Amino acid sequence: MSGFPTINNFDLLVKYCEILAQSPTYAKMGGMPGIMAVILTAQEQGIGPMAALNGALHLITTNDKLGNLKSSKITTSYLILLSKIRKAGHKVEEINSTDQSVTLKGTRTDTGEAMTVTCTLKKASEAGLLHYPNGNLKSDSAWVKDPENMLWKSCVVKLSKRLFSDVVSVCGGVEEDSSDEENQDFEMIELNNHEFNKKNEIETENKTINLI
Repeated sequence: MSGFPTINNFDLLVKYCEILAQSPTYAKMGGMPGIMAVILTAQEQGIGPMAALNGALHLITTNDKLGNLKSSKITTSYLILLSKIRKAGHKVEEINSTDQSVTLKGTRTDTGEAMTVTCTLKKASEAGLLHYPNGNLKSDSAWVKDPENMLWKSCVVKLSKRLFSDVVSVCGGVEEDSSDEENQDFEMIELNNHEFNKKNEIETENKTINLI
């Protein structure tokens, strides 16, 4: 992060963000304002700007039934959460890990408090993370391609919120269990399948834009 513009030299920061906004790599980040929001969020967390733009942070958008943007937020990668927890001296241990179920145990070294969490693919399926509402498999979803990693992420997020909230509080929003950087556009899939005749009948879905 050394030498990179900060809020203290705002004009130079704007110029950097304008240049980055012209790159196809960051075309889906909401232009210069979106890129700046990510970089400033990263600075508060002590994350380098390019690391943030290349996956350490995620920009999550929520659309309405017509595909219009309703809201957006910046969340922190579970790998960053895990790194912060371990750098603080606490432990996260793997108890069990398969593509069907992951169990992790978190232990605080300051108080000795411990917690074990388990996430299963069955629960993820029941939550609609593997299939669209019409029953079609989300074949391009990370939940289908790499379920073990996604279950790991879910466990880390739960431990972060329930046991290490003081460590990760600076991160603001964290990846939710339903976050899926590889989700296809649900609207286009439904239209292609001719399941709905009118655009306003398309169900909403949270979409995560992976910043890489």
